[in-house]
Amino acid sequence: YDNNILNFKKNILSFVNAPNSSFVTQKRKEIIKKISNLTTKDECIQNFTQDLSLPYLIGKPTCSKFFSSWIISGKENERKYIKYLKLNKASHIIYKSPYFNLDGVSTQTRLKLVDDYIQQNYIEVFNQQNYVILKRNTNKN
Repeated sequence: YDNNILNFKKNILSFVNAPNSSFVTQKRKEIIKKISNLTTKDECIQNFTQDLSLPYLIGKPTCSKFFSSWIISGKENERKYIKYLKLNKASHIIYKSPYFNLDGVSTQTRLKLVDDYIQQNYIEVFNQQNYVILKRNTNKN
């Protein structure tokens, strides 16, 4: 215990400087690589899951201030989110992830208006190991 306190700064630095692969399973690394390849031309990615680590692990910033979609509440905020999606037209959305379902309520259930918009304007292009990625349906608009 005393040794941990004495080495606190050194321990923190070793975690901060550790490669991402130290914290991610091989299976997840493979999925992240596939998603990265799928979104390689995108400058950013929109995350619609509770898994906030995905944009970081994919190596892309989130496309909007709605990076933590699942905590948004209220119809007005949902309308703002939809307005953003309409204006900026994020190419890809991380729609589902098997990780970090904190309270058992999916983002799709929590944000029904946004989910309806996404369902009408995006198509599924990736579905593996409970990760789902959607792409803007360019034939729609």
